[in-house]
Amino acid sequence: MLDRQQKLLDKTLLEPYVYWLFRKGRPEEYKEWLSKNKELFEQFKTWMEKQLRSNLKKVYQSGFACKN
Repeated sequence: MLDRQQKLLDKTLLEPYVYWLFRKGRPEEYKEWLSKNKELFEQFKTWMEKQLRSNLKKVYQSGFACKN
């Protein structure tokens, strides 16, 4: 977890990560932040999607996922 947060901090994406993480607990604050930071959130979203694809690929290649 801390490694991921450090990567986000290095890429100046920690702020959108925190807002995204707590969006359900403080929806109005999240909506307000998002309306002012759409471009930053898109950068975070792109980064997160890349990380998820990479992680899924690693799981599949490791044989952990069922292969049909």
